[in-house]
Amino acid sequence: MVLMVAAGGASAATEITGCQEITEPGDYYLSSDIIDTTTADVCIYITADDVTLDGQGHCIDGSTPGTCKPIEEDGDAVYPSLVNGYARAGIIVKKADNVIVKNVEVKNFCNGILLYGASDSNTVENCIVHDNGNPTANVVDDGDFNGISVFNRVCNSIIRDNTVYDNTGEIYGDCDDSGAGISVKKFSNYNHVTNNTVFGNTFAGIYGKKGGGDCFNTIDYNRVYENGQTGDKSCFTGGIRLQCKSTDDYTIEYNTVWDNIGPGIFVGGNDCEVKGNTVTGSKNAYSGNPGYGLYVDRYSDSGGRRAKVYDNTFCDNEGFDINIQNADAGTTGDDNTCDTTSNYDDAGTTGCTNPCTAPEEPDLTITEKSETLDGSTFTVTYTVKNNGGGNAGASTTSISVDGTQVATDSVGALAAGATHDGTVVIDSFDCPCGTDVTVKVCADNDGVVDESDETNNCLENTFNCPPCSEKPDLVITEKSEDWVDQVNKTYNITYTVANNGDAAAGASTTSIKIDGVEAATDTVPALSISESRTATLGPFTMSGDDDTINVCADSENEVDEGDETNNCLENTFAVEGKQSYGGSVYYKKNAICVWNTLGEPDELGAVLYRNAKIAIELEETVSACKNVSVWVTQLGFYPVYFEVAVSVDGSNWDIIGSETCNTMWVWTQYDFDGEFGDVRYIKITKPGSRRPPKFMGLDAVYAKN
Repeated sequence: MVLMVAAGGASAATEITGCQEITEPGDYYLSSDIIDTTTADVCIYITADDVTLDGQGHCIDGSTPGTCKPIEEDGDAVYPSLVNGYARAGIIVKKADNVIVKNVEVKNFCNGILLYGASDSNTVENCIVHDNGNPTANVVDDGDFNGISVFNRVCNSIIRDNTVYDNTGEIYGDCDDSGAGISVKKFSNYNHVTNNTVFGNTFAGIYGKKGGGDCFNTIDYNRVYENGQTGDKSCFTGGIRLQCKSTDDYTIEYNTVWDNIGPGIFVGGNDCEVKGNTVTGSKNAYSGNPGYGLYVDRYSDSGGRRAKVYDNTFCDNEGFDINIQNADAGTTGDDNTCDTTSNYDDAGTTGCTNPCTAPEEPDLTITEKSETLDGSTFTVTYTVKNNGGGNAGASTTSISVDGTQVATDSVGALAAGATHDGTVVIDSFDCPCGTDVTVKVCADNDGVVDESDETNNCLENTFNCPPCSEKPDLVITEKSEDWVDQVNKTYNITYTVANNGDAAAGASTTSIKIDGVEAATDTVPALSISESRTATLGPFTMSGDDDTINVCADSENEVDEGDETNNCLENTFAVEGKQSYGGSVYYKKNAICVWNTLGEPDELGAVLYRNAKIAIELEETVSACKNVSVWVTQLGFYPVYFEVAVSVDGSNWDIIGSETCNTMWVWTQYDFDGEFGDVRYIKITKPGSRRPPKFMGLDAVYAKN
């Protein structure tokens, strides 16, 4: 049953509440879900040009695919016979131009969304298409049922920003088997399949066939994973598969393809370009359909010729990372990353320019350490071990106390698994009574050993100094700077010195150093227990855009104190407005295209998936940081939660906030304000799992004071 609906002369959008045929141009929208109980062969059937159908997030549910009948011939074109119930589909766009289908979920039909018949300039975007097709024998003759199908002379159309998964079909071992996520067939040329998430489909993720030559279709920026199935009839499964020898002039670029059964990318046509893709974890479907990373085939049928393969990564695949069926196919390429090839070499080398796996490296760590103090003699004992898989050359161990290096120790070469025990004696060691000192021992202090992990070289602990007798203790408890004239960079310094000890303190001198040079002194009268004094000195003139200001009580050591190490307080006073963008990627997990996060906003960005982390090192340290911002977008239908942390050394992190981004495909700036201290590193953490798939875009990591 098909109900005819015309838009009329009004410009307002037309509401759709059930399965209907659209025969007039206009805007249409779903006001609620449509649960189709098999009463209509096609739920939404569009035959008019210039139609926009907005699902507004609602679902068209076929309840059950029913008997999936084949698409039949109709004169010189191929169309479904609606009368006989052929090609039962959620949405069909038939011989119509300039049609947009968006924001709708389609499930439980033979075909989810089908564009076919000679048509031009159609768009399917922001749709969720899943659980279509029929995996059983409930199919009449051969079928061709997929999530999204572009079929028979559909040209200049766009399939973008969709999530397509778990579409099924019975596998016969035929190149017209069903169950592809997205299918482009039969003289459908100049189309663009971009930025879709395609997974869990039983045939191929994205499938092309019957191109007719000179296709010029583009498949780019898609995420294609876990498609296909095993078995001796799984002849044509895989990630992105251009099966036909006439699927010529395709461009396949910047896709991320992983864990598919069959080739990650299969090219059967001529003059195709494969560029900038990342393909990993391809698995064997059966002996006739191996898990190659890239498979260029059909040479014996006059296909698979003159492919261009540049700047791709093909790694960790069960078959060859790159396999060209025939060495005479004229395949060219360069700057690829892979481990194994057949009939292929990058320009000027054997195999790929870059290997997937680097040679095993050493990893030096401090596994044990201890300290003793005998009078003023301080002894540090430590063990350094090579926990890596490669041998380590000679290196130097450093010993630091409260951040200051006090000694070094030479360590000879260490084989994998070997250890070195060292003992360092420090004479005339000053351990202030009643205090704790932090002792840090670091392997490979000079960085001469190239290690697999450069972040785990150090081990530190706190050592308790002996208790004190009753003495005064002069401490700078507060200090601040105030502009006198910011234009001319003059300012005053205000400080407070307090006696925090157990006895009265005599008169003393406070010194002020700016950038390491003494700029002023101040006489402090005697202070009784718990007494304090506040003074303001200046004006001082700033050199450059910031000054490092160090204020020290008892700078002339006139007072015998219980703690001689806590007299000073230091900070950086800066001209407001210093800022820095990301300069390099410090580390990453489950993140791709990470270089796009660096620098100013450009709406490219990295992609974070599943449980992801990425740490960015700024171009320079932002002192007294007060603002951190990141640009984030939701890639797909599910909002993404993320946390932001900052660090000055890349080891100790402070979480400064979290947000949930629900702006789909729109970049949004998130600001985090506060007193963060000096910031050199910014870390973004996105929790997640495989399902539901949550992808997040990240760009322009930034800090300022």
